[in-house]
This record gives sequence, C-alpha cells and structure tokens, in this order.
Amino acid sequence: MIGGESEHDRRMIAIGLLFIRMLRDCFKPRQQLQAEILVLRHQLNVLRQRAPRRRKIVFFGRFVAVLRTYSALLAGVNRMNWRYFLVMNALGGICWASAFGIGSYLFGEQATRVAGPVSYLLWNREI
Repeated sequence: MIGGESEHDRRMIAIGLLFIRMLRDCFKPRQQLQAEILVLRHQLNVLRQRAPRRRKIVFFGRFVAVLRTYSALLAGVNRMNWRYFLVMNALGGICWASAFGIGSYLFGEQATRVAGPVSYLLWNREI
C-alpha cells in the first residue's frame, strides 16, 4: 500500500476512472458521427459535380491505351452504376472497333492506289 491507500481505495479509483472513460466514450461517437456526416456530405457534393466528367471516361477510355486498362477500376472505385458502365463500355468498344476497322479499310484502299505507281517505279527499272 502506497500513500496509505487500501486495496479497496485502489479498486474504487479504478472503477471511477473506468466510469469516466465510459462517459467520455458515450459523447465521443456523437461528435465523430457529426464530423463524418459533414465529410460524407462534402464528398457526395463533389461526386455529384464530377459525375458528368467521370461518365465520359468509360466511353473515351477505349481510345486511350492507359485509360482502357484502368477505366473499369476507376468506375468501380467511384461506385458507378453497373448498368451505366455496361452500356458506356459497350458503346465505347463498338465505336472504337468501328473507327479502327473503317480507318484500316480506308487506309488499305489508299495504299493499293499508291502501291500501283510506286511498285512500277521500283520494280520496272532498268539497271
């Protein structure tokens, strides 16, 4: 026994400290909850403002190699509606495939037009 405290006194002090901690913890979550609600409201407002820009990334992500890789991950992190993601991803894929297919076809037609005169010049030379 230090300082004249009995075992009973130390137990009562421990119970009192435990009671004070419990009271403090009862009021703490309410303040934290209010702070978390404010943070969530702010995040929701920011997400609402950025929603139109975020939606474009799924469509145009098909045309950029790095975005093509990470567009699904970004959509998931931003909690995009899966139906909207599915539609925009399909439309982006269709447009990407059409653009590259039509572009390759047109390039091939122009290559055959140019290849005729160029091949005549290259192969029909007299040495």
